[in-house]
Amino acid sequence: DSATWSPADTTVRVTIGATDAATATVAYTLVTGRLAVLLTGLPNGTPGRATVSGPNQFSVILTESDTLGNLVPGPYQITAANVTQGSDVYAPNSIRATVNVAAAISPSSVELTFALISGTISVSVVGLPPAVPASVRLSGPSGVLHTITASRAVSGLFGGFYTITADTVSSNGSVWAPLPGSQYLTLATGSSGAATVNYSLVNPAAGANL
Repeated sequence: DSATWSPADTTVRVTIGATDAATATVAYTLVTGRLAVLLTGLPNGTPGRATVSGPNQFSVILTESDTLGNLVPGPYQITAANVTQGSDVYAPNSIRATVNVAAAISPSSVELTFALISGTISVSVVGLPPAVPASVRLSGPSGVLHTITASRAVSGLFGGFYTITADTVSSNGSVWAPLPGSQYLTLATGSSGAATVNYSLVNPAAGANL
């Protein structure tokens, strides 16, 4: 059951006379409450994470929206954590919320809305033969460092200042130089950015047909 009623008096005494009828009334009072926790904003099929704790050491972990019943009235804390789906990171609008649950059939409610906080930088590499790997580094906040050898998108990046550094590459005696050698990009939270590294042949190998 999702609710509990308790009698106001557990014992009712009735005095019955020899010829009298008596009536006993037992009054019940609702003594529990309900709490609806809504987890929104995540892609379909992606489990969330919220911990609900309250009186009498109550604690439960939710991965999806749910309504909790038979709760002792009082304050309940809802603590949420970031959710990672693949390389994407979603954060709740509130890390910790408190809801006072009253003895009632209608639930108190709290909504945790998750939003994408990681972004993507697409790095395009042009000008190199297919078999020649590029030498590009993408660096950013908190020591982020990715090595890029061909065009690709790097996701799971948090907002901040990023540097794309390209080095000269050589293969079978031929040398390609990047332009530009360094470029910079500011990534907004939950957004996307792009950069292009153009390689030019600056020293072909003797007899090479490039």
